[in-house]
Amino acid sequence: MKAKRWMSVWLCAALVMALTGCGANADPAEEGGASQTSAAKVVKLRVWADKEEYDLTTQLADQFQKDNSGTVKLNISVEPKEQDSLRTNVIKDVMAAADVFTIQDSDLMVLAAGGALTQIQESAKVQASADSDAVKAFTNKGKLYAYPSGQEKSYVLFYNKKQIGDGQVKTLEGTLKAAAAKGKKLAMDWSQGQSVYSFFGKTGLNLSLNDDGTTNACNWNSIDHEIKGVTVAGAMGSIAGNKGFANMKEADMVAAAKSGKIAAGIASVETAEAVKKEWGDDFAAAKLPTYSCGGKKMAMSSFLGYRAVAANYYSENKEWALKLAEYLAGEEAQKTRYQELNQLPVNTNVMNSEEAKKDPVIEAVSQQKSMGSLRRVGTGYEEACASFGTKMAGGEKDYQNLLDDLVKGITTSAK
Repeated sequence: MKAKRWMSVWLCAALVMALTGCGANADPAEEGGASQTSAAKVVKLRVWADKEEYDLTTQLADQFQKDNSGTVKLNISVEPKEQDSLRTNVIKDVMAAADVFTIQDSDLMVLAAGGALTQIQESAKVQASADSDAVKAFTNKGKLYAYPSGQEKSYVLFYNKKQIGDGQVKTLEGTLKAAAAKGKKLAMDWSQGQSVYSFFGKTGLNLSLNDDGTTNACNWNSIDHEIKGVTVAGAMGSIAGNKGFANMKEADMVAAAKSGKIAAGIASVETAEAVKKEWGDDFAAAKLPTYSCGGKKMAMSSFLGYRAVAANYYSENKEWALKLAEYLAGEEAQKTRYQELNQLPVNTNVMNSEEAKKDPVIEAVSQQKSMGSLRRVGTGYEEACASFGTKMAGGEKDYQNLLDDLVKGITTSAK
């Protein structure tokens, strides 16, 4: 609830500043290309980088500094931050936030609505070089607010080809049966909102972001829809009771793959890429399977996850902040992240490289796109899904009450 209060206070403060003159002529749509550095002897820029990317981001920032040494004297400092808490840090004090930072597509609505992001003026240039869905992920009301830099948290099915056949992974039941026959498990993390969404996303039941950009509408507990909420929950209950299933944190899946405990998993592309390193030639990946729901084959859905590099609207050196953001999200940077950090690219040249074309994870993500949607959820969603998914995996059977609690948590307004 504290985070929600912070959000409300910050958004109101941003509106007041806009109306009273703090950046009075400042529309992020209009300021992206203005030169602000001609009189400055030293251009100072701060970058917030995910802790896992800190070393690489520092190397890239150093190279950017060298490449532009003949034009401007740059002083770039890179600070490690937890990516999942970055939005909160920006919301808490946008004026104290870094000039450049990485955002997830789920951050866009709140940060853009609050005026924290500088609009990208050269959107046509970005569209020509990046995956179209990635560009859409960081576009709000026709305006692009960040440079797409990679795919993340999109879900795929990975499996060991020695344990499970290509035909068996077309259905979740087939995958579970094959894993159990080998004394192995298929792993999922039902404490994640992505996992819960995978069962509800294509049922016709609704989950959507309200016009306020922070709260949700959801009817996953519906009792009068063609596919009732309890029918989906019942299908999940059957899966939870299958001897081939394991509810497992994503952080534990790589070790479980290495030890041979699991033969398959449904997880993020980051985890799939890490498992690929352990299984080598035995690794395979595919789009998410169908599952049995009320006697029907139902496609498992997914959120399409993307990340991008943005420039703080309140940066004192916005021109160079934008240039650095573009560089950190550029082709060479994406290629390096893919090779060194297993981050899947969205730059079309990198995606079409021979190395990427041979990557089964990238192919699986491409196949899954038709069953996916951009992640547009507000506050309360993850917490509610974590509680619901954990209880479902633990074998609780009071499905309607569990669903009612789930929907209440997802739709509760910020206070």
